[in-house]
Amino acid sequence: MGASDFSSIGNYSYDDMPPGQTDPNLNNFNINHDLQCIVPLLKQIKTINPALKIMANPWSPPGWMKTSNSMIGGSLRSEYRTAWANYFVKFVQAYTAQGLPIDYISMQNEPLYVPPGYPGMGMSASEQATLLANYLGPGVYSSRDFVQDTGLGPQLDQPVSL
Repeated sequence: MGASDFSSIGNYSYDDMPPGQTDPNLNNFNINHDLQCIVPLLKQIKTINPALKIMANPWSPPGWMKTSNSMIGGSLRSEYRTAWANYFVKFVQAYTAQGLPIDYISMQNEPLYVPPGYPGMGMSASEQATLLANYLGPGVYSSRDFVQDTGLGPQLDQPVSL
């Protein structure tokens, strides 16, 4: 979901804003970046293997949602918890509209590690529990796009207890 340490074109989110601007209603949300390569490739893969399950995993929210005002470092500002949950809902809806339903999500890639040079965000177990119980869970449920949250991300050797 957005840029990662593997991004070849730099940092991007689905709701980038100029410095100092915010978009809590996500009026500028779009997956245009993914429509160029990621979506067509996933569609091709699903043609080859229709049983493929898709897991979505963000490295970082848009910078305007974070204490660092950047996709690098920082943590989620509490006033943007609803916007972050809605960001997930919009992502799931956008991919579903492309014929690519999302089967699983993880709230944060490597939530216990804040990378110094690429998109990421620290997220404690208690913050994950709050987000899941009060924001993300109800938001995804009310949208009727049901996915499973693994709560693990790629840190499978250190699962976060929610």
